[in-house]
Amino acid sequence: SLEAPISDKGSFIVSGRRSYLDVVAKLVVPSLRSEEGNPSDFYFYDLNAKGNYKINDNNRIMLSGYFGRDVFGIASQNTRVEWGNSTSTFRWNHIFSPKIFSNLTYYFSNYDYFLDYEEGVTKFKWDSKLREHSLKADFGIYLNPNNTIKLGIHSILHDIAPGNIKSFESEVLSEEFNIQKNNSYESALYITNEQTFSDKLKIDYGVRLSALHNVGPADAYLYDEQYKITDTITHNAGIFNSYWNLEPRIGIRYKLGRSNSIKASYNRTNQYIQLASNGNSSTPFDIWFPSTERVKPQSADQVALGFFKNLNENTIELSAEVYYKKFKNSIDFKDHANLLLNTNLEGDLRVGIARAYGLELMAKKNTGRLSGWVSYTYSKVEKKIPTINTGDWYNAKYDKPHDFSIVAAYELTDRLSLGSSFVYSTGSPVTFPTGKYNFRGVAVPIYSERNGARLPDFHRLDISATLRSKKNKSRILQTEWVFSVYNAYHRKNAFRINFKQEEANPNTTYAEKAAVFGIVPAITLNAKF
Repeated sequence: SLEAPISDKGSFIVSGRRSYLDVVAKLVVPSLRSEEGNPSDFYFYDLNAKGNYKINDNNRIMLSGYFGRDVFGIASQNTRVEWGNSTSTFRWNHIFSPKIFSNLTYYFSNYDYFLDYEEGVTKFKWDSKLREHSLKADFGIYLNPNNTIKLGIHSILHDIAPGNIKSFESEVLSEEFNIQKNNSYESALYITNEQTFSDKLKIDYGVRLSALHNVGPADAYLYDEQYKITDTITHNAGIFNSYWNLEPRIGIRYKLGRSNSIKASYNRTNQYIQLASNGNSSTPFDIWFPSTERVKPQSADQVALGFFKNLNENTIELSAEVYYKKFKNSIDFKDHANLLLNTNLEGDLRVGIARAYGLELMAKKNTGRLSGWVSYTYSKVEKKIPTINTGDWYNAKYDKPHDFSIVAAYELTDRLSLGSSFVYSTGSPVTFPTGKYNFRGVAVPIYSERNGARLPDFHRLDISATLRSKKNKSRILQTEWVFSVYNAYHRKNAFRINFKQEEANPNTTYAEKAAVFGIVPAITLNAKF
């Protein structure tokens, strides 16, 4: 990274990184190198840049950008996967008066992935893109010491290409298949007030008006009760469907004394962009799509109540909070839905309700040689959709009832510090087969209820030691050595469980656990000029 001033009115910073495991591996393992010039690749890289400039006392501008990519190619299987993100942001801060200021922000983002596969002279390429342009204006108004108003307007253009596939024969395009693009505008207008009624009572309240507009040209399908397509409606260019929703919110803080307080809140939110994923873990190939005429926005109402206490002159913070969240128009996919290059994605969606509730506890020490925190969360996330799991409640893919973590840092000396963190969480819900039947010599699994089983619980310990160079203002170079061990006791946390048939005895099925990382030691040198 490089950071430097821009005259006396601004500064910039540029930083980049690239993993180099693939470079080392190819030197050690010859099979990873290909004589045809198509080696195996497995690396990531990213670049960050940010600059700010003070035009005058009332105007500042900021420009930032990010570009990152992950590459995974297996030469022996003629397969290559890439995914990445690029974003850019411009912000203009303007002060109208000592009581009024504004931020005008524009950002662009582009997420894309592709998969290449070759077999002889045949080559397949599958890609997908999600682009957004956003413009928002936020204003802050200090009416008086007891009232601070915030208001703004926000608009986003969503441009989604869910999937395109091309087939080549001897480098000549032989077939092309495209899933319909989705274009939509998401907008919002909000106003809030932070009002202080007394030394003990403060209330934040406001409302947000949000909207989504589907934009043509586009084709929409009509379905019967069995989710079969009965007709197609073609929409011309322009807005053909809209949703409008009011989203009220309120937060109350009441001090019980110098070191105790309670907080309560309520808010309503709407989600207009949906994630299509019927797996139990996110992958680069998850599909995003907007709400449509048939797929209504998901909405949620949440209430929360918390108690907070500071001890020992605010050096220790204790908190306990409970919450309950109710969802409408919650979506999930029917059993055995196929998401990849599915032109009838809406036909595989099912709609119902969901709920989430839980308890969060935390103890945090902010100062002293020993600092860190201990936290525990109990939470449940469940769905109820008429045509799934016989209409009964079932665990959502994000349901992890127990989550426990300990983070600690200890300053042994002025130059040497130690750190550690331990995390534990309940395994993710999964749908496992509970039986099978044979059909023409092939074992066909019979599954349990939706998400009725779980992966093994996840837990991991990380430790580190940091050694800093002696503090000396005359030294140009400051160094820092970091010795760390990720997953110190080599826990093989399950990424997924696969069920396979034994080749020698097809009637026997066994479970195979796949884990991504074991123990990972590392040495890091940070140098600052």
